[in-house]
Amino acid sequence: MEDTPEFKASVKVWQYCPPFLFVFGTFGNVMTVVILRRMNMKRSAMPVYLTALAVSDTCLLYTGLLRRWVMNVFDLDFRTLHSAVCKLHTWLVYAVTIVSAWILMFMTVERAISVWKPHHVSLLCTRKKAAVIVVGIVVFSLVANAHLLYGVDVMDVGNGTKVCFAPDEDYLYFFDAVWSWADLTLASLLPFTVLLIGNTLILWKVSLSARAARYLGSVRPDDVMQRKKTTSSMTITLVALSIIFFFLTSPVCVYNIIEHYVEEELEKNPSARGSAKLRLAWAAVNVLMYTNSTVNFYLYCLSGAKFRQELRRTLCCISAPLWRPSQKHTFTSHNGNHHHHLDCQDSRRCQKNGKVAADGSLKSNCSDTGSTEVIDSVSLRIHNRVLQSDT
Repeated sequence: MEDTPEFKASVKVWQYCPPFLFVFGTFGNVMTVVILRRMNMKRSAMPVYLTALAVSDTCLLYTGLLRRWVMNVFDLDFRTLHSAVCKLHTWLVYAVTIVSAWILMFMTVERAISVWKPHHVSLLCTRKKAAVIVVGIVVFSLVANAHLLYGVDVMDVGNGTKVCFAPDEDYLYFFDAVWSWADLTLASLLPFTVLLIGNTLILWKVSLSARAARYLGSVRPDDVMQRKKTTSSMTITLVALSIIFFFLTSPVCVYNIIEHYVEEELEKNPSARGSAKLRLAWAAVNVLMYTNSTVNFYLYCLSGAKFRQELRRTLCCISAPLWRPSQKHTFTSHNGNHHHHLDCQDSRRCQKNGKVAADGSLKSNCSDTGSTEVIDSVSLRIHNRVLQSDT
């Protein structure tokens, strides 16, 4: 089997795809948490869900994907090091998969409530309740997958080879015939159904509001066009989130369902090529699943104007010290009354970074590069010295 093209392709997939997912996924999830902490959304429950989703996605990358990469690069499966590691790691991987899906599901429910019941949002969708829901999701997922702590263990299959598998035939039947369907429902079908229904309700309500405003003439034509653009953008974003989530997570669940029947067929008609194809399919569906834990940040950037704006401010504040000799400068205009601090410690002060115009007024501009700000600082000092010499 190891000489077949499919087997070699599966090894290459596991060796070269995970590093890219680690880099882009870690950067995206960390930046998501950083940007959410900087954004002024104290009354919204959404940052709680988004932060939890970023943490959950990162955990999934460094539990499930890391193991597969280490196995194919270093020929080491740390699940086989000890029975406890086998049980705990398998349990956590399955649990985190459901946690990520359900957080996204409750995010959709929260958005639907905010659109249809805006006057009840402050009571139904609070940060405290969101935190309780996230904790409840984690507890539920851990309990639902607790049977793995009993069912899987380290097995010696001969020739000194050990695997983390289900040694009991009855449990193996339960896993293949019952739990595979339950996992498919909990991790993919149920969340996707809620996403589809919730997003449909949101778009329907937004469309009705825009139509009513246009009919009543309560808004200007420009505002109507802006609402159309917003609705179109929201449609693309919400449909993309639902489709991407379903098509990236459902293949691995479908694989778990059909794997048992395919392996039975291979036992009746052994085929090295068939086993290699099954291994390649397993690698492909797993990479797709882990890609879902990588792309959320980039979807936020594509769909959220405020998120992109805060990202630019954050990158401005991170890159500014690399270009300036110090993190803070004081600019004084020619009348001696205006003081301006160049400081990127937070997004609000970062917005005020700027330079003095010809009339002595300050112009706000955070998008200027750090090198331009240093030149402006030198120019201001020269300008002040000339003024002092004239007086």
